[in-house]
Amino acid sequence: MNIYSIKIIYYPTLNTKKTHITCIGDPNDINTWSNTPYYFLKYGKLATIFDKGLSNFPKKFKYFRYFWNIWQLLTFRKKGGFQYSDFFLSNLEKQIPEEFKKESIITFNQVFPSAQSVKDKGGKMYYYIDMSLNLLFNSKEYNISSDKKTLAKAIEKEKNNYLLAEKVVCMADFVKKDLIEFYKIDESKIHVITPGANFDIEEIFHPPIFNTKNILKCIFIGKDWKRKGLDLLVEAVEIQRSKGQNIVIETIGVPIEIFTDKKFVTHHGFIDKKTNLSTFIEIIQNNHVGILLSRSEALGISVLEFQALGIPVLGFDHQGMKDTIDNENSFKLNLTENIQDIAIEISNIYIHRDQLKFKSTNLWNNRYNFGWGKTIEKWKEILN
Repeated sequence: MNIYSIKIIYYPTLNTKKTHITCIGDPNDINTWSNTPYYFLKYGKLATIFDKGLSNFPKKFKYFRYFWNIWQLLTFRKKGGFQYSDFFLSNLEKQIPEEFKKESIITFNQVFPSAQSVKDKGGKMYYYIDMSLNLLFNSKEYNISSDKKTLAKAIEKEKNNYLLAEKVVCMADFVKKDLIEFYKIDESKIHVITPGANFDIEEIFHPPIFNTKNILKCIFIGKDWKRKGLDLLVEAVEIQRSKGQNIVIETIGVPIEIFTDKKFVTHHGFIDKKTNLSTFIEIIQNNHVGILLSRSEALGISVLEFQALGIPVLGFDHQGMKDTIDNENSFKLNLTENIQDIAIEISNIYIHRDQLKFKSTNLWNNRYNFGWGKTIEKWKEILN
């Protein structure tokens, strides 16, 4: 039995304070923030180290967001940045009952809730972040819109939170580096813990059935398809198809109106894991290789999901994917916009696609390495 199967591991709660989970939105809802807070909370509860998910309702402030953007334009500043404003954050924080601030809170947001407000009540704050605001604001791929003053103030709030936090936990190593070099946070306060694939691995009962005799099927997941490099993938595959290689692409989460002229691209649209998880898994396991050519990527949850289902991955050896792509049983490519380089790598996978079965078997046999059990085990060590 694998040691990371959360169903067979239950940890004693040594910390006297209860630990609660929050984010922007509802961590109890599977569709919040790509499912990650939900599964983190779920597996932490199974391991008896987390207590409650603290929900909030940011949509209550949507009209204030409109007024904010109008005011920004009237005062000759770029619109955007409402989610970092004092008004939004202070009112959202009022939705957290005061008694929970006397205990421990883990948040997925850099500026919510304020570490100072929790510390003032005698509680402890932990931040579990996929990217720092400095990295986010300075990445053209995320296209964060607001004026410089608003963004600078947000980074100042973020830094103060980290200075007052018990721990800051990054999902990837490149974020830790930024916290040390840009934010000047003490390295002893920072940890790196990769999340898990966002489904119950122990309920996936069979590995993928590989038949690569006459075809290579590539699976891509991502609503933000441009940043995640679907255009690079489509162009590279088109080159190889023109040379007689039978390569096709399936997508999940991609707007179905794009690349409609490419007959080798099949869109499955958005799939709600809450109601159609079996469909989501079946589509992935019906493919041979997951491909994510992100120009910027905090983590790449789909990379973890592909590998947990026994599907090797091709992705850039860059940012968060350095941590999530398996070095032995997947494929790493240096960050590039050169379509020919990408096409050659995909061609090599096509030519040697008989090797995919071996890599798939290894991934499947080690699937719990990509699950939440391993993540929670490391969090247990931090909290206690």
